[in-house]
Amino acid sequence: MRREWRAPGAASSGGKWRAVAGGRLPPPHCLLMRWLPAQPIVEGAQRALHGAAFPALTARDAAVLAAWTAIGFVVSQRWFRWW
Repeated sequence: MRREWRAPGAASSGGKWRAVAGGRLPPPHCLLMRWLPAQPIVEGAQRALHGAAFPALTARDAAVLAAWTAIGFVVSQRWFRWW
């Protein structure tokens, strides 16, 4: 008989770990995750793979990615030096 691994303290129905894995995070965490660059990339890739019309990115997703690109550019210009 094969046993499934469970996190310590997790109930047999999934417990607190199931709430995180199932996508039911507290609202502040969900809001934060919407503004990180991974969320627009994943959603755009899903739309593209499921046959969405071009462009697969929404205006909001493109704006989030553009903002992260600009932030990364500014930060790299400030702290990265070639010499």
